[in-house]
Amino acid sequence: MINGRTELIAHFGYPTKDTVTKLNDEMDFQRAMQAYLWSFPAVSNASIQASVFRDLGATYNDMIVFDNFLDTKSVFLTGNTTSRRPSATHPMPNVAPEPVVRT
Repeated sequence: MINGRTELIAHFGYPTKDTVTKLNDEMDFQRAMQAYLWSFPAVSNASIQASVFRDLGATYNDMIVFDNFLDTKSVFLTGNTTSRRPSATHPMPNVAPEPVVRT
């Protein structure tokens, strides 16, 4: 490493085996980070729905309005701490249990 950066070496214009390994490891890390970041809102929504059903006794199509701002102790992973907003959960009929992929 030079100045906190990984040194990548190529011979005659082709990367060495060590360089290829380093690049593949970095790409795997970047893919994992993107998967985590893109799944965060979905996980937050599932957490909110589970807690609203469990703790408040709400069901689908119930409108929930909080009487105060959210704080850091909430199950809302992406909650808004500066404004109050109503929330509702809606059933998704005929949804397959596996992920939907659009092409």
